[in-house]
Amino acid sequence: MVRIRRAEEHFIGQFEGRIKFLVLGIFFCFAFLWFSCWRIQILHGEWFVELARNNRVRKIIIPAPRGNIYDRKGVILADNRPSFDVEVVIEDIPNEKKNSIVHKLASILDISEETILRKIQISRHVPYVPEKIVRDINMQQLNMIMENREYFPGISIQPTPVRDYRFGPHASHVLGYIGKLSSEEYKRLKSESYFMQDYIGKMGIEKELERYLKGEHGGMQVQVDNRGYTDDILGVKEPVPGSNVYLTIDHHLQMYIESLMMDHTGAVVVMDVRNGDVLAMASFPEYDPNLFVKPTSTEIIRELFQSKHKYLINKAIREVYPPGSTFKMLVALSAMESSGLTIADKYYCNGSFVMGKFTWKCWHKAGHGWVNVIEAIRYSCNVFFYNLGHKMIGVHQIHNWADQFGFGKKTGILLDAESAGVNPDKTWKKYTLNLPWYPGDTINLSIGQGFMLVTPLQLVSFMVAIANRGELLQPRLVERVVSNTGEVLQSFPRVVLNKIKMSENTYKVIAEGMKEVVQHDYGTGKKAAVKDIPVSGKTGTIQMGTPQNRIHHAWFCGFAPSDNPEIAFIILVEQGTSGGTYAAPIAGKIVDFYFKNKPQVLANQQDME
Repeated sequence: MVRIRRAEEHFIGQFEGRIKFLVLGIFFCFAFLWFSCWRIQILHGEWFVELARNNRVRKIIIPAPRGNIYDRKGVILADNRPSFDVEVVIEDIPNEKKNSIVHKLASILDISEETILRKIQISRHVPYVPEKIVRDINMQQLNMIMENREYFPGISIQPTPVRDYRFGPHASHVLGYIGKLSSEEYKRLKSESYFMQDYIGKMGIEKELERYLKGEHGGMQVQVDNRGYTDDILGVKEPVPGSNVYLTIDHHLQMYIESLMMDHTGAVVVMDVRNGDVLAMASFPEYDPNLFVKPTSTEIIRELFQSKHKYLINKAIREVYPPGSTFKMLVALSAMESSGLTIADKYYCNGSFVMGKFTWKCWHKAGHGWVNVIEAIRYSCNVFFYNLGHKMIGVHQIHNWADQFGFGKKTGILLDAESAGVNPDKTWKKYTLNLPWYPGDTINLSIGQGFMLVTPLQLVSFMVAIANRGELLQPRLVERVVSNTGEVLQSFPRVVLNKIKMSENTYKVIAEGMKEVVQHDYGTGKKAAVKDIPVSGKTGTIQMGTPQNRIHHAWFCGFAPSDNPEIAFIILVEQGTSGGTYAAPIAGKIVDFYFKNKPQVLANQQDME
């Protein structure tokens, strides 16, 4: 009896334990369900409601067209054209049809299935947000997709304005290019109404004036069916086009210069000496910015960024070179203003300059004989300037005058990545190289060699300052920015960076020497001469690299007309053995073209006003 009672108690205990376990399990199940309901309906309720709404109602971005970029006469250099882009919304693609859709789409678009799958994977990051698979498809591809629309749920064609650089490589280093936002750029700019699919200025004017050019995106709210196709349009907000930019560049002059430099590498800049307007700026080799806005192979893009030819480098503002003999006018000017040099002072050139056990050669081995400052500029006599630098002025005076003319400092032009160059002195050499300044350094500096480095833009700014008797002007690349309604949002006035005190006599001597460089029968730049237009200039030939691997570059800089200057110019021909042979003829053709076409230019400007 006792055993039976104990068995009953044991059975009842086990049963009660199981009941408690069951009740506890039911409790936890209800608690989990209650927590899930609370999380879905209260904690994340708004998110799930929005997700459900997106399954039926979609917000579609209507991209804003970028503002146009014009030259000074109103010629369109960059505007927009329609692009038909293929987009995907992964949530609208049935899982069982994904592989077949990808296969068919890859065949039509002539791309790999892996590329499409990669784009589809990206689209998973934000639900119901379309991701572009291919940009700018052709009309045949467009028709094939639209005619078979029922076989492509989740795939849509989106018309989008895309940048169009009307003349391809023309003025590419001024205009720059646009590219898709990187993830870092998106994180930084998403608060400024940028979207992941947006393109942004990466270089040049496109980058510097992005805030004006970008415009304001519009949007459309649509109702879709279960395959993602639009049933109804619920609301539309029209996009606001970007503002238009008017450059100081003269399109026809720029085109002509590009034709002259087609077979060369280097840079050319032409400026208006009266206001600092950049009439032309070209760097060679050029590149086509359209490559960044249309389907382009990665090999081509990689070549643009990594090639030894430096396609994307604007040599006019970013590369630095020794100024060579173009620097001799500054040395002469500093000697006249600081040390009393006159045209009566002469030095004898026998073809070399000796100091101690070192010898510096003149380019003319037989020597130039007795020469004064005007003749030294005309013949580009090295020995004369060796004497000026070593015996009359020294590095301190050269450095100070170079600083006044803007060497060693950025000009402030409205372009990114400008180089400051190097205006060396004793302090610079000690700080940079931890070496003392030697007399031989001054001798090299006196002919624009050694440590002195300038950009072509700095050198043409120097020409402008000489031509207008001491006003160093900031190069002006943009005239104005105008909204799509015609309102002037920003104008760019004439800016004087420095007023250099230079006597009238000094100016006349320097100007006369430069005039004889071109006009005299024995001037080194006589190949720059133009019929009926007196041209003033200076040749320069520089050496770069090691003695075993030395290359020469050719300079020619100057202004015209000599007596009443309107334009200044700089021509750099890389691997040109002589400024007078390679660069001077190009300068003469540019001056001739400018003044022959000047009446037409003025007429066009008056029409615009």
